[in-house]
Amino acid sequence: MSLAYPANGSYFLISIFFLANLARMFGVPIPHGPGVFWSLAVEEHFYLLWPVLNRFLRRQMFVLLAISLVVLTPAARIVFTARGLNTHEQVYLYSWFRFDGLALGALLAMWVRTSYCSRRRTLLLSAGLLGACLLITIAGLPFHIMSSGTPAGSGLRSTQAQFLFTAAIAASLAFQGHWLTSILRSSFMRLSGDLSYCIYLVHLSVGDAYDPMIRRLNINVDAHIGQTWAMICKMIFLVVVSFGIAAISKRWLEGPFLRLKRHFEFR
Repeated sequence: MSLAYPANGSYFLISIFFLANLARMFGVPIPHGPGVFWSLAVEEHFYLLWPVLNRFLRRQMFVLLAISLVVLTPAARIVFTARGLNTHEQVYLYSWFRFDGLALGALLAMWVRTSYCSRRRTLLLSAGLLGACLLITIAGLPFHIMSSGTPAGSGLRSTQAQFLFTAAIAASLAFQGHWLTSILRSSFMRLSGDLSYCIYLVHLSVGDAYDPMIRRLNINVDAHIGQTWAMICKMIFLVVVSFGIAAISKRWLEGPFLRLKRHFEFR
């Protein structure tokens, strides 16, 4: 990445230490393609804290903590946006404004490990999350929830998405082995899941490379096939090349590193 974006050494330096989402705080410019590193930083900050809390808190307190994060984090986003904090650069990127989605995932992980978990109850949980998403949307319309620049939008749009996707994951868990989830067991979906980490990391950079490549080849795509088809061609290029890079990475970079995990097995 640093070879493709040579003027952003400071950004890559802080990214090594999982601080990419705090780049604005350090006054470091964020390049477009590698800008996706911000979300990896949020994850790592969560994973740094969560196991420690899991080690020392009882299950009931752990559940209460996760629920508190789901409720209080959106409230914090609303309050700080209302007080003038820049929505995208701070409320959207900073770890302490993003832990609610990860806490929802933790709650779902705990749910499937309880004796209460059954297909019927998990589907009810999924329906409840969908209902909560719909309720938040309807109640938030007078407060312009669909606009990311408003306090309601900054605070609750992420919550809308988190409830929706948690509901989808819960439903897919409820229907494990069912024909309704057969598409998720297909070879292509398994491959996509296996390569998704690297695809996510490189897809914006691949997109950044497309237009300079077309100009260098002196091809006026819009003039030849029209703007719509030119966009479709760009999307196909982005998907194919991103998948290809991810496959190479999985085989020659990620695979060898993952195999080292055998030296750290817990006995």
